[in-house]
Amino acid sequence: MLPFLFRGTFGVFRYAFAWVVTGHIATLLFVAGVILLMRRQSPSADVRLTRLTAILLLCPFLLNYAAVAAGLYPFGRTRQCVFLAMFGIAGVSVALTRIAKQKFGSALAMVIAIVILCHLFGTQPSRDDLPLADRRREHMDQAVQFIRRQVSPADVIYVNKSTDCQLAHYLCEQKPVAADRSVAGFESFQCNGLRVASGDVMPDTLSYKWQELAGAYSLRPATKVWVVEGGWTSGFAETLRNRFRKFSDIEIHSFGHYLEIFSLTVEQRETGKVSHL
Repeated sequence: MLPFLFRGTFGVFRYAFAWVVTGHIATLLFVAGVILLMRRQSPSADVRLTRLTAILLLCPFLLNYAAVAAGLYPFGRTRQCVFLAMFGIAGVSVALTRIAKQKFGSALAMVIAIVILCHLFGTQPSRDDLPLADRRREHMDQAVQFIRRQVSPADVIYVNKSTDCQLAHYLCEQKPVAADRSVAGFESFQCNGLRVASGDVMPDTLSYKWQELAGAYSLRPATKVWVVEGGWTSGFAETLRNRFRKFSDIEIHSFGHYLEIFSLTVEQRETGKVSHL
């Protein structure tokens, strides 16, 4: 857990500043800023105020750490943690102010040095995302064509929430869709005669979550559930095939490294309560 939190803290600043080197420097400056506030020597009232400021800057990170430990919230280089940026930047500003001794020339020299470091040793923002070759429109067009050829109205397409948004945009030809949230744990919509449901699609949970989907929507035996994974996980289906025997014979259809489709077949024992998708 501690190594994860350590990497995640650097990841938050890396995400906020969009440069690897700047993010690492900013993390160290934030820690320095908090320490400077805690150790500031001044009249008693100011000491209490500055220490309270340091605690307030740390609290959001500590609360996020607790949420991670409880399994309630993500942490690291992700948009869900961007709210931490305002507290992180405030701490960085404290350190920079003290280092520059509130002199414009010194502050400008530090900025120039950081920019030079970024260009010499940094990773550009575009390289911190998915590779450009895997973000081509052609991959999604090919996947949509495959779905239209292979998926029947009797089947169900199962995706995670982020892939749900992509699929709704391209498969539904940018037409508005009405989401159905009547089934706990899942969200669904109809698109050009096809049924799409979104829920938890992770390597460690898919082995039983797709069965919950089959039971929740009362899918008949032999119904195909097409899993479409278009997130950040490369080799998602291969991981399943290697880790779980029940997935050892799945046929993987890949469109680039981050967009995969494979099907699972509902068995008699996997049907359950009646609902309508």
